[in-house]
Amino acid sequence: PDPHRNPLERGLSQLRLHKATGLLADACSETQLLDFLMSPLVQCRNNYLETIRRWRKAIPEGRFLMLWHDDILANPKQTLEKAFRFLDVKLLSPECMGSLDVRVNRHPDVALSPNLIRRHAIALQPGTAELATVLGSHAEQWLSACERVCHA
Repeated sequence: PDPHRNPLERGLSQLRLHKATGLLADACSETQLLDFLMSPLVQCRNNYLETIRRWRKAIPEGRFLMLWHDDILANPKQTLEKAFRFLDVKLLSPECMGSLDVRVNRHPDVALSPNLIRRHAIALQPGTAELATVLGSHAEQWLSACERVCHA
């Protein structure tokens, strides 16, 4: 199972994490931050279509489950149960599942300029449009959100 996440949110989350942990200097210019967002590291992690194509080529039909980060956030228990059923793993008892809505990778909020977010959205828009065409579902919502940011 692999949960797909809105590429715009994923890239900005990576940027915030790198800034919060000191991997990117606080004094980085907006251009340097955009360069990070457009780096091969971030772009590779956001290229879902290529990843899905590789997996579908290598993994037989029926042995590949695609999950959505949006569903994990909205319905964590149901999404986890779906993954367990797919893997043919015994479901955990409610006591073992604990609180699934507790965020575990909390890092300090890092403010990003609206212009940086807009420029990132503009760069991602064509790929997000292709995702929406091929995958539909949440990817269509990601495209709408991306277009709103592009035109803000």
